[in-house]
Amino acid sequence: LFIVPLGDEKLLKDAGIQNVSEVDWWQEIKIRDAVITFTPSQHWSSRTPFDKQKSLWGSYMISQKGTQVYFGGDTGYAGHFSEIAKRLGSPDLSLLPIGAYEPRWFMRTHHMDPEEAVQAHKDLG
Repeated sequence: LFIVPLGDEKLLKDAGIQNVSEVDWWQEIKIRDAVITFTPSQHWSSRTPFDKQKSLWGSYMISQKGTQVYFGGDTGYAGHFSEIAKRLGSPDLSLLPIGAYEPRWFMRTHHMDPEEAVQAHKDLG
């Protein structure tokens, strides 16, 4: 099963992948005893030169048997980390991206630097 943001299902199906579930922010998918919640992130989307900002971008909270793991994907720092903790509780483990963050004037809204990743971890609780 591929759990993808709104706007990406067609891309996968065109590639021959049929087991696709397209989700919006805060939507949940249940798989056996696990719950996968698609959560916000801050980034732009583009899969081709012709589809900029045509699909949603996001992250995932995976909950199973009282344990939560947050996968931040590719994101800049913003208030969504606090909102995720407020709505879903603090994760037991958070996987946060740090990379391609320079120059800050250009990359700030899309990629976290090390200090912002620490703050995001604190925001998540």
